[in-house]
Amino acid sequence: MMNLEDTDTSDRSKFRLIGTSVLAYRFIVPHDETLFVGEILKIADGQKGYSFFAKVTDMVHESNFADERWDTRPFSEQFYRLGDDVFVGVEAVPLGYVDGEGTFRKPRTLPTKFSRVEVPDAHDLSFLTQVMGDIEVGMMKSGQDVIRDVPVRIHSEVLPQHMGVFATTGMGKSNFMKVFSASCMRARQFGLLVVDPHGEYLQGGRSSTGIPTLGLVHYQGGRDGLAVFSSRDETQRKKYGLNTLAIEYDDFRISDLSILYDLSFPQRDIVDALD
Repeated sequence: MMNLEDTDTSDRSKFRLIGTSVLAYRFIVPHDETLFVGEILKIADGQKGYSFFAKVTDMVHESNFADERWDTRPFSEQFYRLGDDVFVGVEAVPLGYVDGEGTFRKPRTLPTKFSRVEVPDAHDLSFLTQVMGDIEVGMMKSGQDVIRDVPVRIHSEVLPQHMGVFATTGMGKSNFMKVFSASCMRARQFGLLVVDPHGEYLQGGRSSTGIPTLGLVHYQGGRDGLAVFSSRDETQRKKYGLNTLAIEYDDFRISDLSILYDLSFPQRDIVDALD
């Protein structure tokens, strides 16, 4: 008597590396799988013992059918059906890999063919904490999701260098600066001067979508690291705990005004004489 065993019918061709280049990774996923451009994925290379990481850059519908126009034929959905032969091809750009000693390196080698493609968890990305600094500026984003267990931090020793925050309207520049300022308040490693003519950093306001936002005075975790000088009336100063901002006549000299105007040489001579 022969015992029959079920055949493993799971499709092992999906979520496997099938690309041929070290500059771009390629794999396929089921046709109904949900992925987003910008999503960070892990390629687990069991042969080399490395964990590669890549970011999704493109997705296209593909199939194994010889007829290139199968999806435009009459009754193609009923005839071909959306089975394992219909899938999504994914292109991803290499970000680097973690070797057997846990060190993150540049992607100068290629993962083994058919290495497993996975969605990384917080533990897989824990190596990032080794290179993070002490000034938090946000959380790591992958596609549409935010990985809250992996905060992004800047090293405070590099901040004396020039740093630019560039983005179009509504992309989060003000929110980034609020988080950055709050981290500076908490760390208190250096001084940070914020010129806030509209009070959005002080008391908050509304986002580009109309949602109310909080200000730095509402952040209790670093309140001792905040000092605000304002020309507002006494009621506002008491409400937010502000310091008075006043300039006495002997606090500045005539030459201090030269930065506001483009003086001619004769005018500069007069300013120097009065200074």
